[in-house]
Amino acid sequence: MKEQYSAYANSGAIVLFPCAMDEQEKQDVQHSVLFAQLAANKKFPLTADPDDWYSIWQQVLKGQWLQRRVEWSTVTPGPGIGFKAMDGMIGVLRPALAEAGDWVPILQAVAALPVTDPAIAFLQERIRQPASCEGADQINANQRHRFLVVVAQPGPRLSAAYVTLTSAAGAEGNPYARTFSADSLRGPLEQRFFQADLAAPLFDPVRDTLAKRLEPHVDLIKAIDFSQPDSVRCEPAG
Repeated sequence: MKEQYSAYANSGAIVLFPCAMDEQEKQDVQHSVLFAQLAANKKFPLTADPDDWYSIWQQVLKGQWLQRRVEWSTVTPGPGIGFKAMDGMIGVLRPALAEAGDWVPILQAVAALPVTDPAIAFLQERIRQPASCEGADQINANQRHRFLVVVAQPGPRLSAAYVTLTSAAGAEGNPYARTFSADSLRGPLEQRFFQADLAAPLFDPVRDTLAKRLEPHVDLIKAIDFSQPDSVRCEPAG
């Protein structure tokens, strides 16, 4: 039987958990991902240029997580070739998660949500922003996107895909469903993959302190509520 998953919006990230995963492990992942985002946002806010947000996010995580695998690439789609946001994220994650269960359908379900869905509206505010360009007209015309998806596994282990790009402003809609054409992209897109295991000797001593520091920000973690396919639905316990 394939593993079933639940989905959360964690500030600007989508975080997936196996439904049977230990609750303490889930909290450790949520708090780690959120704290790293808050630190990166402070140094590189939405309008920062140049943007080195991902380096700070990864650096903060590596304080208590042991790196297993990293990959990175810079891609310039050729003429007539587009980049579909969620499909691209799935492509970054798939090689490391081939045996991890039905995580792909739930990400596809997120991409299928309407832009009016509360989770999409919440995430969109945190992943899409005007890019810094020369000239006021260009500032309004171009937008930078930061896409981050984290798939957690027992251990805990996290596998994260990050894509950042700048494009011409597009029609309003679910950004995870958008296809960015080569003509709309303003320069190459950057893809990153990071996989790490929690280092208990490093994390255990700071767990309670971290939870306390994040208390003012707990509203940035929200369950994504949608009608999931039977293959990915988490059934209530009992």
